[in-house]
Amino acid sequence: MDVSTVRNIAAFGRRPANAIALALLQGDGDAEYPLRDCLEEQGEMNMSALEVGKNYYVETVTKYFCGQLAAVDFSGITLVNASWIPDTGRFNTAFLTGDFSEVEPLPADLKLFLPSGVISAVVEWKHSLPREVK
Repeated sequence: MDVSTVRNIAAFGRRPANAIALALLQGDGDAEYPLRDCLEEQGEMNMSALEVGKNYYVETVTKYFCGQLAAVDFSGITLVNASWIPDTGRFNTAFLTGDFSEVEPLPADLKLFLPSGVISAVVEWKHSLPREVK
C-alpha cells in the first residue's frame, strides 16, 4: 500500500482503520496486513475496477460530480477536471447525450478527493467532461 493511501486512511478513515494507518505511518511495518483486513471488515470499497485516466460520474451521499479519475485506492478517489452537478436533469437523457441541466466546474488546477465512505455510486462517463457553467 503506498504512503499517500495510508495517509488518506489515517486522515479520513474510520476507527480503528485510521489508528492502524497511523501506526503504519509511524514505522510499524507489521501494520499493513491488519490495515487491509480492517478495511475489508469495515466494508470499505476496493475500487480497483476503476481505471485512472477515464471519466466518471460519481454520486456521493449528498452531491454528484463528474471528472477524470487521477487516483484510486481504499481510502477514496481523486478527480481532476471535475464539476459539481447540482441537477442532472432526466438521468437517462444525461447519460445518452452527455448533457446535464446544471453544471458548476471546479477550477482546472484543483483536485477533488472523495473518501470512499461517502461514495454511493460510480458510473463511467462516456462523454466529454462538462466544463461550462450551466
